[in-house]
Amino acid sequence: MTSDKANHFRKYIEDMAEQSLRCVAFAYRNLDPKDIPSEEQRINWELPDNDLTLIGIVGMKDPCRPGVRDAVELCTNSGVKVRMVTGDNLQTARAIALECGILTDPQASAPVIIEGKVFRAYSDAEREAVADKISVRP
Repeated sequence: MTSDKANHFRKYIEDMAEQSLRCVAFAYRNLDPKDIPSEEQRINWELPDNDLTLIGIVGMKDPCRPGVRDAVELCTNSGVKVRMVTGDNLQTARAIALECGILTDPQASAPVIIEGKVFRAYSDAEREAVADKISVRP
């Protein structure tokens, strides 16, 4: 895949992530039947993941459960700071946090929303200084 095509698809994925859609790509690769191990041997076989042909990208909505936004608002009004830690990418985490009311500013950036790898790279003193400011950590 050319760099231009990869950037084109990456943009679609980022746009979907910003709408709190979880993205799944579908691809295939033709295999010669002689290269496929027997059923008994497949237990440790890893499917080849190179030379794939992309056939589609799907964005799936995983909406907040009913009552989450109200619960976040109740906590916030009671003086409890709600924080979100997730395995989602930064754009998806931001969109979900906005949907749930954890974030109110769509332009929020570090340290309010911070990736775990960035936070872990901080010194102990730096982590201590920003810990209270963090609302979302993907």
